[in-house]
Amino acid sequence: MIDLTNYKILKYKYNISSEEIEEAVWDKMNEEEIKWAVQITLEGINDTSSMDAKKSWDLFFLNDDLRAKIENTLDKYEVEFEIEDLTQTLLDNPEDHLTDYFIEKLDEFLYDNLDVDGVLDRILDVGVENITPFEKYFLDNDINPDKKFL
Repeated sequence: MIDLTNYKILKYKYNISSEEIEEAVWDKMNEEEIKWAVQITLEGINDTSSMDAKKSWDLFFLNDDLRAKIENTLDKYEVEFEIEDLTQTLLDNPEDHLTDYFIEKLDEFLYDNLDVDGVLDRILDVGVENITPFEKYFLDNDINPDKKFL
């Protein structure tokens, strides 16, 4: 079972369009940075705003290492951003703050990496008040393969 204690759901908000971010960052990245960014885009749990918006955002399920890498890249290419922590919204009202696409990807990840017995063992070890929001969400929503892509 994966350790989710340092994972969060963060929304990076920009005052420029996705197209402008592409020009400011993607067009200037070196080969190694492009490979890393493509890997995150394809394999990570994330979503992004549409290309036609005047302001844009990226939504990530990430740990501290990935967060540092993203922020270092944005800083390197001088992209101003604000961060909104949406981790708690997963339990409160995910449909108001997280996209269906993002939730589906997160559900799949949690189903593949958590199991009820493992989460119950964590509750015995650390107490129910100390499990992660992702473990609580997993138990509250009884994520299973028949339910996750309805």
